[in-house]
Amino acid sequence: MIHLFSARHGDISFGKEERLNERGKSQILKLAENIGEIMDGKTLALVSSTALRALDSAEILAARLNLLGFDTDPYLWAGYDAPADSYQVLKNNERLLSVAKNRQNLAEGLVIISHRNVAEPLAIGLMKEYQIHGSFVGLDNGQAIHLDLYNKTCRVIN
Repeated sequence: MIHLFSARHGDISFGKEERLNERGKSQILKLAENIGEIMDGKTLALVSSTALRALDSAEILAARLNLLGFDTDPYLWAGYDAPADSYQVLKNNERLLSVAKNRQNLAEGLVIISHRNVAEPLAIGLMKEYQIHGSFVGLDNGQAIHLDLYNKTCRVIN
């Protein structure tokens, strides 16, 4: 794995299901375009939280990036239908890091779609793990932190 993207789902319409709204879909389409440019035909794997807004985002990314599918991990969020112990698991950075480590040999790039309370600490943990120096200030809906493990750089992309 050379490129790692810790991404936040697109903008949502609040309500019972919290699905992506049109703005959120546009955000994810733009993110897919930018990830595609970075990857430039290299292999890519995708894993998503099981929240509907993250699954919506993953489906758009998978379709735009010509992926055959994606994995899900119920511990990539702590919402209403996440496992009961998800809040404790999210405090365990090793568990979050394992999402990336367990998939590092699947492709040249990995996209992890989750939520602010996961995407930001995950990126920070991976930066420490892979000795990447840099910083970022927050992550908005539809953005990702791109970690280039070869060049040891990080940046936020839309």
